[in-house]
Amino acid sequence: MASSEQQREGGAAQRDDAAVEAAVREAYEKEAGEALHQAGLVDLLGAGWDAPRVSKAVARLEAQGRLRRERDGPYKRVLPAEAPSTLPEGRPSRRRGGVRRAAARHEDGEAAGSTSSLLERVGAKVVHAGSVTEAALAELAEAERLLHDQRVALLHRLTVLRDAFGTHNFNPEMADVEAFLNEPYVALQVPGRHNEFRVIAPRFIPFHVGMLEFSTATYNVFKVNQYVLWLGNVPEALRKLFDFKPLLDAKLVDDELVLGSKAEQEEAFDRYRDHVTMRKGDVRIGIRKGHEFALLSKLIKDGILPFVPKAVAAEDLRPAAWSPLALATFEKRDYQERAWTHFLTYGAAGFWMPTGSGKTLIALRACAELKGRKGVIVPTRTLVDQWRERLDAFLTPEAAAQVEVWTYQSYKRLKESMRNKTWVDFTFLVFDEAHHAAADDYSRWVTVPTKYRNSLSASPNREDGRENEMFAFAGPPFGTDWRELEELGVVELPDVHLHLVRDLNGKLIVLDELLKKVKPTVVFSDSLALGERLAERYGAPFIQGSTTKRMDKFREALLAPKKLVIASRVGDEGLSLEMVERTIEVDFHAGSRRQELQRAGRVMHGQGDETGVHHIIMTEEEHAQHGKRLLSLREKGMRIAVHRAR
Repeated sequence: MASSEQQREGGAAQRDDAAVEAAVREAYEKEAGEALHQAGLVDLLGAGWDAPRVSKAVARLEAQGRLRRERDGPYKRVLPAEAPSTLPEGRPSRRRGGVRRAAARHEDGEAAGSTSSLLERVGAKVVHAGSVTEAALAELAEAERLLHDQRVALLHRLTVLRDAFGTHNFNPEMADVEAFLNEPYVALQVPGRHNEFRVIAPRFIPFHVGMLEFSTATYNVFKVNQYVLWLGNVPEALRKLFDFKPLLDAKLVDDELVLGSKAEQEEAFDRYRDHVTMRKGDVRIGIRKGHEFALLSKLIKDGILPFVPKAVAAEDLRPAAWSPLALATFEKRDYQERAWTHFLTYGAAGFWMPTGSGKTLIALRACAELKGRKGVIVPTRTLVDQWRERLDAFLTPEAAAQVEVWTYQSYKRLKESMRNKTWVDFTFLVFDEAHHAAADDYSRWVTVPTKYRNSLSASPNREDGRENEMFAFAGPPFGTDWRELEELGVVELPDVHLHLVRDLNGKLIVLDELLKKVKPTVVFSDSLALGERLAERYGAPFIQGSTTKRMDKFREALLAPKKLVIASRVGDEGLSLEMVERTIEVDFHAGSRRQELQRAGRVMHGQGDETGVHHIIMTEEEHAQHGKRLLSLREKGMRIAVHRAR
């Protein structure tokens, strides 16, 4: 017979088990299938609950098959026993109320993130209560124990590797391990290039900086140059590694190059002799007529930002001509205010910001607050339609009528109209998807007279390496770090799935399976013939170059019962359709990193309850030849789940 003491303990345990099980199930249902971190149970259950008490209850429930933990360890995620082992496609969005953290994208870094979360919770309780509570001390002790276990496990793994490689003189010390964890990378300057570094880090470390140049099975190799630094995509802690000093202290002032000293004047005259005329005084050099853009590009390539502030004049501003819709829906964000101040200071700006971060709203604000004639230049007719919709929706009718929308291909037509006596110069021009501006046919737009300008792009990289011309065209750069915007909840990286198959038939089998789940989806096909075939196979419209009223047709298809549209490259860039929840790429342009990032960005606009999903269907041969296009996703911190056809 059990003693009364044992019976009381058994009854208390049963009550604990029932409370914990109910809390987990309620949280799981409330968050639409989201696992709950066991550490969060302490706060959820309230007073009297501490980490050991919760841990014992979870262990009992796990032994009984009533709950389970996704992975070993007391602070891993807990969910009902019948829940799926992995979260399904379209997990709850963190930006829209899901409980998962951004760190959970990096499986290898999750334990460290959990420890950090515990310590933050302890600190909050101390501040709130004014004293260190017993529960807080218990959590702190558990966190310290967990960190110790992690270190021991890491040392054990290193010892196993030592034995595997036969390096028996390898004897890791904890100090060495801690030094590695504090600085798990090496930065090497590229010989002969004073403003370019390679940064090498193990792939299992959730570390991203600059442009991911290539990956091996075990290491990531990033390229960091002046462009990366200018756009703010290097964490402050790493900036000390990169000593990017401009070759010269040089500024472009009207038709002259102004240097910092007589010695620099001589060096600049010799270095840029093809683009300059004569020395003027001790620090100035004349610029050859028609060579202004070429000289600017050369200076930027040398790591020099020669822009001089030319503030927007007060007489060119007016009260913002917003529509009632804009006033009711716009939400000002700090980084957008910083961007606006940057534009007002320089009178020109290149905004290199992630998809969905609201860079278009900055240009719309300029259209609303600047007087005079304004123009927007875009690469496709799809974006002509989209910009017209935005202008009509967010500006007053009078202000919207002052803004013209052109494609980059319309340059000759615009140039001819400049010969008319009735021509009026632009006050303001917007160059959308400005990474195109470095192309020979597009860079001619720099000759169109305008007082102020904005350039917009989410992908400040070019396959041909002409970033210097792109930055020269755009003007003084302003960038934001993707990680910062993800932490703010402004941008949410999509789930990415790579499906590797043998041939086109394998692609169709995967596509058939994916489309069984109906949700607003854009299927991309560069091949027009394949696009037509897919449209016929699935009874969906194919939107391509010859399609008119594209935005209307995108919306009609996505709101129809099938919620499906097939798109050629015309859907790659700038397309902002909030209802899109899934993109599927079946055919693509070789190894274009920019195209891959742009297509994944179509589901970073979404406003639904689920995180966007981006599927890539490749043959094994395509992956071997063009797999580098996926690097643009990895460098932004997107994890790619790989599925191979059996």
